[in-house]
Amino acid sequence: MSSPFSTMLYFALALILVVFKRVRDRFRKAKSSTVVTVGQGTTTSDSLTPPEQQRSSAKAAKDEGEARGMYSLVEGQRLLLEQQHLLQNGHDSASFRLEDLDPEVKIQWNPPPEDRPARVYADGIFDVFHFGHAKMLEQAKKCFPNTILVVGVVGDELTKRFKGKTVFTEEERYESVRHCKWVDEVVENAPWVITEEFIRENKIDYVCHDPAPYPFEDCEDVYGFLKRKGMFVPTRRTEGISTTDIIVRLLRDYDVYIERNLERGIKRKDMNISLLKEREVRFKSKLKRTEDVVDKFLKERLLNNEIKVA
Repeated sequence: MSSPFSTMLYFALALILVVFKRVRDRFRKAKSSTVVTVGQGTTTSDSLTPPEQQRSSAKAAKDEGEARGMYSLVEGQRLLLEQQHLLQNGHDSASFRLEDLDPEVKIQWNPPPEDRPARVYADGIFDVFHFGHAKMLEQAKKCFPNTILVVGVVGDELTKRFKGKTVFTEEERYESVRHCKWVDEVVENAPWVITEEFIRENKIDYVCHDPAPYPFEDCEDVYGFLKRKGMFVPTRRTEGISTTDIIVRLLRDYDVYIERNLERGIKRKDMNISLLKEREVRFKSKLKRTEDVVDKFLKERLLNNEIKVA
């Protein structure tokens, strides 16, 4: 296929796509016009005068702002109350109960030791270490006024057996956790399930984890014995971020990241993609660039025509 013919083909396909998108956008705009009831009649949002549109938009913004403000106020009060208990009472079970903050969670824990720092343990896989991990470790570190945070990182063998392949190797995950400022000690190749023997060997006073039961094999909750002994302190998960979410984002924009790496000189073999996939991505990239050129050209022509008519 000659180069001029390829250029014409890209231009023709891009022109078709631009025209199709414009028709589709106009159809969606016409379809999505909102119907507003006025007295006994009805009118579309397109027929509203500018002041009416402004009042309608302002009311919607006000309602949304009030809802967000109320949520922020309630959540802020909740966090303030919790922080006061943490600092003043040090999770003293006689004066602080988690059910005061969350009725669905009924967990109490022992008061911390007074003559030494409390040794708090938190564990996990910590693959593709992100701020959700850091915030969980921060909660564990700030459980009590004087805390030594010990973090267990599960090794590759157990993780692959019970959960699957990781992005980071165990050494990379150890180093990621070790460089978090809340962490005092790292236990490498930590056990998948915490045992009483592990607790004694590492002199653990408390274990931090989210409060949901964690079943494993015949056990309904591997943290159950710790909850019964008053050695379990619950933490909150950070919504909207997880290793799984990050991987899903990468998979969702798979072709975009392939194109990005190809442009940076990464070989297709290093990305484990076929020659056919490489050509497909390059073709889509050229088509998108040609489409942008055509769209810009049409917009300039339309603008010039409008100026001439005026």
